[in-house]
Amino acid sequence: MRTQNISYRWIGQKKWIVFLFSFCMPIFLFPAKGHADLPSYVNTMVVSTDIGTGGAPLLSASSGEGDILYQALYQPRKENGIQRHWVGNILKYVYKTDIETPGYELSDSWKVGAEKVGAATILAEKSPSQRKIYTSSFQDVIGNSTTSMVLLNNDLVNDSSKRAKLANEIGITDSELTGGFKRFIQWYRGCNDIVDANPDDKGRDDKLFDIFHSGLVIVGPPNAGISDSAYTDFLQLYNDPDNGQIRKTLIYAQSNAGLLHAFSHADGQEEWAFLPPNVREKVRLKGLKWIGNDYREYNDSTKESVTPRYLADGPTVAEDAYFASSQYTNVSGDNKYHTVLFAQLGFGGAGMYALEISDPDVPKFLWAVENPYESGESTIVWRGSGRYSGLSDYDYQHLRQTGSTAFVGFYKNASGEPCWVFLMGNGAQPNNNSFKQSLVYVGRIFDGSIVKIIYAPSAGQKAPIVTPVAVPMVFENNNAIPRQIKTFYVGDAKGRLMKGDLSNPNPNNWGSMTNVWTLPSTWGMSYTLDAATLDGEVWLFTGTGDLERYVTPPQGVTDNYFFGINANKINPNDNYKNTLQDLGELGTAANDNQKGWYMVFPLDKKANTVESLSTAPVVVNGILYFATNRLGVKKKGNLYYYTGEVLYSKMYAIHAKTGLPGWEWKTGDTTFKKRYFEIEKATVSGISLSGKRLAIGVTFQDATRNWEHPGFTVLGSNILYINDITGGNDGGESSVENYRIMTPLYWKTR
Repeated sequence: MRTQNISYRWIGQKKWIVFLFSFCMPIFLFPAKGHADLPSYVNTMVVSTDIGTGGAPLLSASSGEGDILYQALYQPRKENGIQRHWVGNILKYVYKTDIETPGYELSDSWKVGAEKVGAATILAEKSPSQRKIYTSSFQDVIGNSTTSMVLLNNDLVNDSSKRAKLANEIGITDSELTGGFKRFIQWYRGCNDIVDANPDDKGRDDKLFDIFHSGLVIVGPPNAGISDSAYTDFLQLYNDPDNGQIRKTLIYAQSNAGLLHAFSHADGQEEWAFLPPNVREKVRLKGLKWIGNDYREYNDSTKESVTPRYLADGPTVAEDAYFASSQYTNVSGDNKYHTVLFAQLGFGGAGMYALEISDPDVPKFLWAVENPYESGESTIVWRGSGRYSGLSDYDYQHLRQTGSTAFVGFYKNASGEPCWVFLMGNGAQPNNNSFKQSLVYVGRIFDGSIVKIIYAPSAGQKAPIVTPVAVPMVFENNNAIPRQIKTFYVGDAKGRLMKGDLSNPNPNNWGSMTNVWTLPSTWGMSYTLDAATLDGEVWLFTGTGDLERYVTPPQGVTDNYFFGINANKINPNDNYKNTLQDLGELGTAANDNQKGWYMVFPLDKKANTVESLSTAPVVVNGILYFATNRLGVKKKGNLYYYTGEVLYSKMYAIHAKTGLPGWEWKTGDTTFKKRYFEIEKATVSGISLSGKRLAIGVTFQDATRNWEHPGFTVLGSNILYINDITGGNDGGESSVENYRIMTPLYWKTR
């Protein structure tokens, strides 16, 4: 399957923002209110300047149009003193060589009139009645029995019985606002906020809410490289140019309207959107328009300002998966391949859901899961047109905010049959130090039921699993096996790195995880972990520092660290100072320590600053890329706290094993070889690579944006890119062929 995925990270600043995967403060699970505030220092960073970025652009070199760059954005805003819901956008850039200065330009095919625009402007021109907004079947409102989908269209809105049932699902009564529930659902579809709004009118311009932490998944004709007859049959349906069977390409992104949107790669039109049942139910959507018991009208400046809600705000993944009839009892498998989109709610709640999108014109709801831990209820499961609770094979009682980016792949059973599953950490419960469950769920991708819960080792201090699930590439006879899982790595909120083993064909024989190593910081890691196989050995790359407090931090700001660790040679009890090489002491020499290396980012108590990781690490051809921010802190008592000030960023490129500098440039007659370069008054928040091209999502705090660096081009307000990066076969490293990477965890290209 052709899919490019960026699960974006870190928070951006200011008004227009691109982002890589990130988390904010906790969102309450139903039946609570469904929202929470940003930490004050993060809120300062988000809204204090005009233009910013919260992550990486998405590069794609697999399009027939040539090199494509996608940029997802969000915009905080206030009107009449009231903070309104944030809005989002997606821009499409095409790299052009037939112009005087080759480079990226906005796509000629995404237009309103003669103007090149983004997806938000295109959606603003579409009337609510023209939109296709689906939700899963509810109560006895079935809609399409094949897809288990119901359209929130004029027919439903004007049917008083169905409308009342939907109102009951969302938790709104007609008596709560003038015009009743119909007014709310029309506003939600995109109408102006007035009684009896006409859905055939253009409606509001702000139909697309912020795409904050979801990221982008681009799915076109399948080409996953799977070699079996069932996948060949699948290709004949969706990627057979000789017979005219070519699946169209769509861009999928979750927004904090609680919707998954599907946009056309060709023209930027919204093809459809989907409201998951675990977002729809129990007053979450109500939080978009209510402050306490009062309906919020934007033209009333006496109303209290509120923070935007995080509803569908987690990572999204899409894969081609085999639906084996022998592996399921809850649903009927057909022994065929299907494209499945798996989405997590992130700070929207302790839940996730899956759609079948093989035919992008006919999406099908598969399942959704929610653990309503605040209410003490059993796990709730939506499957097909049914809603269930207390099912024994859906024991997600330790699931919390679903920010641990899942890995979708397969293990092989005793018959050699691929069993497609998702692996996902249980996630943190921010601001709750008493929650210490530490485990990874292995779930069946087609119905969400649990195959096995893999627990952390019984010895040692427990903490929730918060990192992405990192899966090293599996090889047979030196040939890569796409998406096969034999081992995986995760990290917990206290800094413990662990390994799981799924190589046994019988899940009953899968044991607990084993300790690999523990980071020295008491803060632990959060959403930063990458695994790569270098010269046949698995290396792990991770750092500490969690600005958005997805995990509960220690008291005050501390030193931060970054590590490159040889998982094959490190011992769980090794002391980093005695075992690993300090790159700060190495200078430009090569590291020969076979167990790994580290970098210290100390808290500077004189300057009142600290350096903190701001992007996920990415390893390509043996070169490690990541970025940090130099942040302002202030002392309060004996402790230090973030102020929200960003002084500059450092963009690192390091040879993954040796620690040698990865950047080389000339200024005049002088050649520089360094591990990083600085970007003044800016925040780097995401990195994306395709071929030799590297793009960086960046927020400039200086509105002039007159920064320059040899080889880099500034694109628009939020992107830096370079066309030719090298690495992986010099400086004492081995050849490129010896670098084995399953998937960089915050972006992917296949």
